[in-house]
This record gives sequence, structure tokens and C-alpha cells, in this order.
Amino acid sequence: MNISLIRVIAVAAGLFPGILFSADNLLKNGNIEEVKDGQPLHWVKSCSGASVAAVSGEGDNHRLYLKKVNDGKSSFVAWSQNVMVSPDTEYRLSGIAEGEGRLFWYELDENKKYLKQMHGVSFKNKEKTPVSTMLRTSPKTGICQIRFEIYGKARAAEGFLDDVRFEVGQSDSDQKTK
Repeated sequence: MNISLIRVIAVAAGLFPGILFSADNLLKNGNIEEVKDGQPLHWVKSCSGASVAAVSGEGDNHRLYLKKVNDGKSSFVAWSQNVMVSPDTEYRLSGIAEGEGRLFWYELDENKKYLKQMHGVSFKNKEKTPVSTMLRTSPKTGICQIRFEIYGKARAAEGFLDDVRFEVGQSDSDQKTK
């Protein structure tokens, strides 16, 4: 019974995100429209070896792009953004994904000390597909580092991500006032 209820809530959240989550995206430039000198504003890239983190697209139609190469030196490639959050709070992380990658977050305390890695959603899609995960922050969390990443030393992959959203859940009392 509990598993069925969880599935219904997950489907409702995907189809009607405004019912369970706020309309405010906590990420800056989550739609990747703001680009300066080829880099998306507010996003930080990191990579090893010859792997590449870039932006694809033109005009206002940009996407985050990752290309992980298998050169014996590359172990990861990622885009990330830090977001101030509330402890012990439900959040939803979502986006439109294509190719291969993983969307998840690291939890940090208010001093940016690592607490833990939250399981997110891994994808391997030939077409643009919505991806989403819902998680609750731990009691000491003050910052979430949102990450779009490809990881693994002995493999090559590429992926795209657009319309990235990070939203806080709403309490029952918030729902009643709407």
C-alpha cells in the first residue's frame, strides 16, 4: 500500500509540480539562457583529463553539455551550482535530459563542509526526456551543490541538460492557503 501511494505522489509531482512544490526555482539561470564568453552564468564547470564541459545551442536556446572521454586520465566532468537551503526540508530537482549523465546534489553545512551525497537520477536517453528526483535535506544542511555529472574513468559518454529546476516542497498548511 505504501509503495502505491509513493508512486501516485511521484506521478502527481511530475505531472502537476505546482501542487507539491513551489513555483520558485532556487537555481539561478536554470534555463541556461544567460551565457557570457561561452559559459553559463552562475554555473561552475569542473573536469579531469581531456573531458569537456561546455554550452551547446545558440540565441536563448542553450543547454549544459558534458563530454566524458576515455583517455586514461579523465574520471569526471560536471556542471554545478551552490544553493542555500533549509535543513530537514523536501526538495525536488528536475530537468530535461538527453544522452547520458547524472543529476544529484551534495549536501554541505553552512561553512561549506561536505556532509553527504544525495542519490539523484541517472539517465541514458536517446531523446530529450524529463528527469526528476525528490529528496529531503538532512538536519545540518545549509547548502546544496546541484550537480550534472558524468563519472567513471574507463568510459566515454556525452550528455545534455536543460530547464534545470530546484524547488522546495510545500507543507500541508501552504497547500490549504492556496
